[in-house]
Amino acid sequence: MKKKTVLILCPWYDPYRVPLLRELAREFDITVLYTMPKEVGREWHSPDDLPFRAYYLKPVFLWKTKQMFGERLLIRYPSGLLQMLRKIQPDVVVSLEFRFDCILGALWARLNRRGYVIWSDMTVYHDMRMGLLRRCNRRFLLSLAHALVGSCTDTLNHFNNNFGYPESKEFLSSLNAHMQEHLACLLYTSDAADE
Repeated sequence: MKKKTVLILCPWYDPYRVPLLRELAREFDITVLYTMPKEVGREWHSPDDLPFRAYYLKPVFLWKTKQMFGERLLIRYPSGLLQMLRKIQPDVVVSLEFRFDCILGALWARLNRRGYVIWSDMTVYHDMRMGLLRRCNRRFLLSLAHALVGSCTDTLNHFNNNFGYPESKEFLSSLNAHMQEHLACLLYTSDAADE
């Protein structure tokens, strides 16, 4: 039986996510699109022998937002994202958090009747100072998501209590510790997209 194709939108390469992605690659045909420049202080070198396909998109600067948490946020368009989505034709799109590339991935999934999953580490403490634009962005993406994978119960509680995301569509997965839950989420989403 052909493996389901899963495309994961990550901002940058993080070595601590590789064990989880390696395990997922045993069950699914995994492609990871890294969409942002390397994060300052986390300039990890990506090895050539990753256990999944990985592509590094070139982000194009669009605009700066107002100052948040002591710094200005830069909005970037990941050049080549839509072309990669059309080329790979994933059964499920997974986006890590709520960036501009996540919006594009969610819209592509909706227009092409594919599964869409949000993978998040956000908690109420991270989001306590978010403005109206960020709150609307989260509500919009959550409304499109077939499932939510939270890295901790605080994440799941935050989106359930503050955004009304249904518990029945939430899955806990903190890197490798909850591998079965992460696999269950992807299977649930790919099946939900088929309906």
